[in-house]
Amino acid sequence: MLLVDAMARALGLPQAGSGEVAYGVVDGFLVQVQLAERNGLTRIEVIVRYAGEGKEEELRRALDDSPDVKASGIRFRHVQIDDTTATLGIFHEQLSFPEESVVLRRARAFLEVVKSVSAPEPATCRCCGSPSPEDPVLFGGVVDRVCPACIERLQHEEQLAAAEYQSRTANLPLGLVCAVLAGIVGGGLYGAVMIATNYMYWALAIVTGAMVGFAATVGAGKGGLAVQAIAMAVTIGSVLAGLLGFLAYQLDAQAGAAGATVDWRRFIAESPDLLLATPLSTLFSLCGGLIGAWTAIRLARHPKFADANPAQGASANGS
Repeated sequence: MLLVDAMARALGLPQAGSGEVAYGVVDGFLVQVQLAERNGLTRIEVIVRYAGEGKEEELRRALDDSPDVKASGIRFRHVQIDDTTATLGIFHEQLSFPEESVVLRRARAFLEVVKSVSAPEPATCRCCGSPSPEDPVLFGGVVDRVCPACIERLQHEEQLAAAEYQSRTANLPLGLVCAVLAGIVGGGLYGAVMIATNYMYWALAIVTGAMVGFAATVGAGKGGLAVQAIAMAVTIGSVLAGLLGFLAYQLDAQAGAAGATVDWRRFIAESPDLLLATPLSTLFSLCGGLIGAWTAIRLARHPKFADANPAQGASANGS
């Protein structure tokens, strides 16, 4: 990613991995720049580790009051702060990221405010508290300091956890049962809300997918392609079943008003034709179901185990 490369060079951060992440030390602060995907949106993140316990509100005020931050285009919603990290998100604007000069200006303004309010974290191991003069590592995906002994221990534990996970046999029948039960709840909710409001909501399809994906993974005992396929199929089927429930409600109401009754066996037999007869509603629900299925697939994939990887190259001592 060219913007990440440019930011790494400008801040003096060594590259790591595929070029989508760089991290190191800038004026004593651990700094990380990466390309990340959050809630389906790609963004550039600037992460700064700081000794900020109790200073979160002070840092927020400083960012809000900084003329450089305002001039750079940073907005309050772009920043996330907790007691150890401050994160700036840089998002697409008009289908692409801002120009390189704008991105660098935001990163520098953000970093300067963090430096003005707080102090760097002590150079000690996050795990055991011992002095950690080594170069920073990625620990759980975030730049940190971990001593060599703890890195070795964590990598060994990661290997054991990964081996144990791979050795499991997926219980696909139970995964299917759990997915179907979750799909019944999600599809029922989707249909019930349509009946109550006469509107369709994609958010409910996404929630259905999340429920199905989680249930399938828990039931099967692990993720994987087979579990993902189950989750995708059940999610789409559940959303379309919810739509059929809504159509059944409307048909029953119309029949009742006319003093007639519905032949439910025929309704079930001709349900595919009913879906085709309402193409816009079916397409809307199907698209929502696909989004929900995508959510389910992400939840049912193999997990990524926490890692601790040393940075490559020298640390930066200034920006």
